[in-house]
Amino acid sequence: ALAAASRLRPRAKPSSSGMRRCTRQTLKWTQQRPNSRAVSANSTGRAVLAFFDGSSLTLEPGALVKVTSLVRTSGDGLQVELEQVTGRTWAAVEKLKTQASKFQLKTPTTTAVVRGTSFETTIEIVNGQTVTTIKTSEGEVVVQAVSGGPPVTVGADQQTQVTHCVHALPETLM
Repeated sequence: ALAAASRLRPRAKPSSSGMRRCTRQTLKWTQQRPNSRAVSANSTGRAVLAFFDGSSLTLEPGALVKVTSLVRTSGDGLQVELEQVTGRTWAAVEKLKTQASKFQLKTPTTTAVVRGTSFETTIEIVNGQTVTTIKTSEGEVVVQAVSGGPPVTVGADQQTQVTHCVHALPETLM
């Protein structure tokens, strides 16, 4: 399989020990083009997309992500294109194995391209405008506003926000 998605949802009733267990639903992609399969996490659960190269994307409650392209390249490379529609995700992207490999995450206001990086992406509506925030915890993320302009490199412990096509410079997190 090129990728698998698991949805984790707490069961309605706690077990006899008082612990809540999760129900797991798994989807697998074995074809080269998944036809924009959507993966979502409901308001109480999470979902995890795991790719064959070891990269993963965790969807927080309420997040929605579409897998728009998933292709295995020669030399065991992987090309992943995702579209995050809503919510918060956490990506852990392994160092890409070939020059043809790529990991790209699009949002309503940005496109983020990464190689060997850990980062968080949050989409919010603030005062009626879509705001995308990208926080990098390890490595670098190259962020391009959908409206154009120069791309911004967001390094470890930095973040950037793009608000309805207005690009902000990266700022260092404390």
